[in-house]
Amino acid sequence: MVSPLQRGAGALNAIVQTEAVLRIPVGATGFAAGAEVRPVPVAGAAFAAETTIISGLRSPATDALLELRRGEIPRGSVQWTESDVRDASEALATGLCHAAALALDHGAEGGAADPITALVARVGEVTVLEVTRTGSTSEVLVAPAPAFDSPPIVALRTVLRSTAFRRRLLGCDGYSGRSAGRETWYGPGAQNCSSKEPTRASPPEPAGSQIEACSS
Repeated sequence: MVSPLQRGAGALNAIVQTEAVLRIPVGATGFAAGAEVRPVPVAGAAFAAETTIISGLRSPATDALLELRRGEIPRGSVQWTESDVRDASEALATGLCHAAALALDHGAEGGAADPITALVARVGEVTVLEVTRTGSTSEVLVAPAPAFDSPPIVALRTVLRSTAFRRRLLGCDGYSGRSAGRETWYGPGAQNCSSKEPTRASPPEPAGSQIEACSS
């Protein structure tokens, strides 16, 4: 299947559909309704497989992250769709984005990890990358644990730990960059383990066990 990318508002939707797992909404010759297919990226296409898609929170801090990342790669290689926590979580769980951007309220009953717990129940182990924090909230990116070493997530991790990003946060009123880049793993039935500035990634362990990516 070849699909032209048109200019205008429909372009982002086309990118999301071709980067993620496509679901066939109606019956077609050779495919049953609801069948899943995976597209094969065409070398040299306008939007290659390295496109990074993020859904969720937009803020001065996430805008700084987005701007720095876009400065490193071709235009259009990062797509950030603003949405609420429910839609962002749904997009991550259904494979329509690489990471969900969420705001975790530390003062909320049940603790800050409640949205994370809900995601773990749907997608299994996840990695939480801290973007910034204020006195009451943390802004984070959540990605499936198996994607920890994938090119889109590695690139975001690199920007989050960079001096340039922390300098940008200094210009964002009320934000702290001290914990930017902190990486925490969450899995079913396990405690989380965080490392402020991990230098390497450990491969995921079986579900239900504690996973750690800590500095040596």
